[in-house]
Order: sequence, then structure tokens, then C-alpha cells
Amino acid sequence: MIPVELELVTAAPRQLWPKALGPVSNWRSDPCDVGVLQASEMQVDRKSTIASLADWYGDYRDKVSAEADLLGATVDLVYGDVPPLAFSAAAVAALPSVAVANFSWDWIYREMGLEVYAEIAAEAYSHCKLLLELDPAAPMPAFSVKQQPGLLGCRSELDRAGLASMLGVDENCTLVLVSLRDGIENKVGLPPATDGVVYLASYQLVERHDFSLIPPSLAHRDVISACDVVVTKPGCGIIGDCFANSTRMLYAVPSGFPEHRVLSDWLQARPGSLEIDPVMLADGTWGDQLQELLAQSAPAVLRADADRNAAQAIKALLETGRG
Repeated sequence: MIPVELELVTAAPRQLWPKALGPVSNWRSDPCDVGVLQASEMQVDRKSTIASLADWYGDYRDKVSAEADLLGATVDLVYGDVPPLAFSAAAVAALPSVAVANFSWDWIYREMGLEVYAEIAAEAYSHCKLLLELDPAAPMPAFSVKQQPGLLGCRSELDRAGLASMLGVDENCTLVLVSLRDGIENKVGLPPATDGVVYLASYQLVERHDFSLIPPSLAHRDVISACDVVVTKPGCGIIGDCFANSTRMLYAVPSGFPEHRVLSDWLQARPGSLEIDPVMLADGTWGDQLQELLAQSAPAVLRADADRNAAQAIKALLETGRG
């Protein structure tokens, strides 16, 4: 066992991070990259993305120098998912770096025709000592050394009866979770009410007898494990949680996100998932597809222990460095 102190650098609100990160020794609320900006859950905002990239990378060398100074004072290893700044700064500070990702920004930007920013990201990744390539993965050619720790997901012990009791619904009904962000631009319509089907969401989708609001105290992964179907867009996290808990996925593929076609191809090769048109999702005309998916067997439970495998790889790397 190697004692570890974590310093976390992120612009995301702290409440979004799991309680397991409570012991973080230092929490630095700084932005790490731009990524891709969205007009909605289903569409890239290309114009805003390009403008933000130009602003972010306009003084990139200064950002790298400042971050390297901060890292060099206290850090032994840099671990990133996967902002180019982390790996550029680690190289300047002469520190080893490890990436964990399902996709990388050099590939995303190149697919979007943003070659200048793809080259900056690729150069940063070339300094990385090890990529932990999660499943499913898009091509990540900029990394020279890779390991495949597998699928990352969270198992839960909450069952249908337990969730139904919490929500006050019949435990014999079909539970359908709508897992998409709230917002005017993210319109989701529900199919007409069907006997025995109850829809769930973390925000008020509709005022109907067949809809139930999930209490904030209930963890998202617990709801996923106890539901029959999750209605969503394909994302690495939701895929891992669904297949770790044998939960079906009904998903709409957004426009303009290169990684989503990779994820969709991965899903289509496995039973227990079905793609629908984003227009159908917004209009609530996906009732037939829901019944088609429910007629299929639930997906087989997949091992989702990438976190443990990744930890072992990092431990080996640290021990080698000490030696």
C-alpha cells in the first residue's frame, strides 16, 4: 500500500464529485481546458467552441508555465482525464503523467476539422507516460504506451422493490429512467401513458400519474440499477453504469459529437440497447421503440472494474519510479 495525497484541479462544482473524494488534501478550482461547448444535450455549439478554444490557447504557454510551477512544488505524479494542459505542464515540471480516457481531444478536434488545436493536444499527449484506455474507446493515436483496464461503472445493491418503495409505486411496474439534463433547450417528451409503465427523472418532466420525481438524496447509479430502461444519450459513464447493472439503454445520438458514433457502434454490437432519433425523443414518439427494447433480454452484466485495474497500474508505476 502506497500512501497517497490527492490534489484535485477542476472547474466543476465540488458537489458534483463523489463522496469518496472527500479526503482530497487540496482542491483547486481552476479551469483545465475547453473541451467542446454544447448548444444542448443533442447539439454541439461549434461557433462558441472555436471562439473559446482561440481564447484558451491564446496564452497557452503562460498557462503551461504557471501550472508547471504549481505542480513542481508538491506533486509526484500527474493524472488527467484528459486536458492537454496537465500533460504539457507535467513535461515542463519533469513529472511523470498518466491519462485515463475513452477519447482524447486531439482525435475529437481533428474529426471536427480543428487541426490547430488537435496538434496542440497531440503534442501534449506525446509526453504522457501511460494511457489507461477505458472501454469503449475512440482512437487515441497520440499516446505511445497504453493499457486497457476495461469498463468503468458503478454497481449498486438497490433493487426494484427498494426503489419502488422509496417512490411509492408498484414494484411490479416497468421503471423507465430519463437521464438527461434539465433545460429549455433539452426538450424530452414522454410517450402516451401505458399501463404498468412509470417514468422517472431528477426534474419535473410532466404532471402525470405515470411520472415520479427522483428525490435528490437518491444516487443516480442506484436508480439505474433498479430500473428496466434508461433513456439517455450515449456517454461513457452511463454506458458503464448500465452494463454493470444489466439495465437496458434507449438512446439518441447527438449531432456533431465525434465520440458518440463510436459509442453507438459499441452499443449496437451488444444486446439490450436500441437507438432512436433525437426528434422522437423530443416529441415523445418513442413508445413503440420502448416496447421493442423491453421485449429483448436485459444486457448481460459486464465487469466494470476499470477503477481497480487503473489503480494497480498507477501503483506499479509509482513503485517503479521509487525503485
